[in-house]
Amino acid sequence: VTGITAGTSVITYTLGTGCLTTTIITVNPLPAAITGITAVCVGNTTTLSSTTAGGTWSSSNTAVATVGSLSGIVSGISSGTAVISYTLSTGCLVTTTVLVNPLPSPITGITSVCAGSTTTLFSTGGGLWTSSNTAVATVGSVSGIATGVSAGTAVITYTLGTGCFTTTIITVNPLPGA
Repeated sequence: VTGITAGTSVITYTLGTGCLTTTIITVNPLPAAITGITAVCVGNTTTLSSTTAGGTWSSSNTAVATVGSLSGIVSGISSGTAVISYTLSTGCLVTTTVLVNPLPSPITGITSVCAGSTTTLFSTGGGLWTSSNTAVATVGSVSGIATGVSAGTAVITYTLGTGCFTTTIITVNPLPGA
């Protein structure tokens, strides 16, 4: 028996002699489709939802992604994919695949520089560099070469094409007086 739409149907089994028996089959509805962003970075969360109330959430691979059984909040644990299911009490369910993207490697290099000097920062993955405060320090978007502009601190961010990023703080020291 294949359920087509929600409702009931009478199923009949007939022998060659004409004798028959019947039963009523109930076809339960599926929950509404899962919506939300299905990609997340390791260590971050994304929220999935279904407009059908009363279901519970589960993950096929909790080493990659976990999900709150009632909330739909998915946490990225390690890079890979996990199938997230939303299941009603009837056993009917819908699924979606969540991709957990890796973070870039931690930023390395000297994170203290004098105003007017440069230092080179490193990370992996083909990402782009940005500075939170270009009045204190600039950074080459591809090179990772940071230049001290004026005394203070700036957050340097390295972002992959997936949106996953890592940060470090660079300190720019003032030049001594003449």
